[in-house]
Amino acid sequence: RMGYKVVTTCSPGNSKREAWLADMKKQGFEFKAYEVDVANFDSCQSAAAKIQSECGPIDVLVNNAGYNRDAPIFSMKIDDYDAVAGLARGTWYLSKLVLRRFMLRTGGRIVNISSVVGHTGNAGQIPYTMVKAGLDALTRSLAQELQGRDILVTSVAPAFIATEMTSSLPDEVRTRILERIP
Repeated sequence: RMGYKVVTTCSPGNSKREAWLADMKKQGFEFKAYEVDVANFDSCQSAAAKIQSECGPIDVLVNNAGYNRDAPIFSMKIDDYDAVAGLARGTWYLSKLVLRRFMLRTGGRIVNISSVVGHTGNAGQIPYTMVKAGLDALTRSLAQELQGRDILVTSVAPAFIATEMTSSLPDEVRTRILERIP
């Protein structure tokens, strides 16, 4: 509605991509969706190049990936921890890939979607809360590195939002989260 071309990414093999694009089209939006493994630099680099080639320059980057691999620390598998930790790498990779273009032009915007649990912690979500806390630190540090340029780096930390990811949380976890919201 503001005149931006909207391009989104999804995990490789995402079975809901085409249905989502069709739904957006019914609502009057002509979005594109590209598969990318955000934990893999080559995948991020390839996707960024393809997006810029097919859709034009990236002016705004919204880092919004999230995984729900929750478990207490004693029972969490290392592979699940690594999958969630890969989100932090992906944010760094994608930010790095767009910044060169932002600096050569007149600026750009990076919006990192964090979470209040990055500030409060949450039992059973240690990797997720670590990533979100780190995302806020990355945002502050990157904003300091880029001060004086027309590049805005900001973080948004919403509270609980009913999404596909949060719908799989156990009821007791969801209740604890909701009780903390004023």
